[in-house]
Amino acid sequence: MESARHLIAQYPALTGWTVEVSGRAVRTLGLCVHRRKLIRLSGAYIELNAADEVLDTVRHEIAHALVGPGHGHGPVWKRMAVAVGAKPVRCARGVVLPPGRWSATCPSCNTVFHKYRRPRPGRVRWCRACGRERGRLQFTPQLAAQPRPGHG
Repeated sequence: MESARHLIAQYPALTGWTVEVSGRAVRTLGLCVHRRKLIRLSGAYIELNAADEVLDTVRHEIAHALVGPGHGHGPVWKRMAVAVGAKPVRCARGVVLPPGRWSATCPSCNTVFHKYRRPRPGRVRWCRACGRERGRLQFTPQLAAQPRPGHG
């Protein structure tokens, strides 16, 4: 957390900005909230991943803060991301995320899928690799599980 504050302090344009850790965020690794001058990080993401990975996310959010609202992950943001030392990509790959509260295993290839929100009843889901017929998924609630590799 101190490292994130130290990074922000390097940019005079970000004077008055704060860093907050969210205990609720699971799928969102980081978020830039311009109207509140706030960079919010997922507590689960910080806890389960290497410091270098988390600092790259901080730099990613710093780039959003510096370019201002309305740029998304477009060319203006990408140039700034490179300038501040962040990977100019929208989503991190290979990060560890906590498991979803709902899971399903493909009956064909045994790949496990997770969802953080309850899947809508009646909606059919399937494993892309195995298709609708062989890879139909049935999500069930999970009581406790271990962190899983994934992506943001």
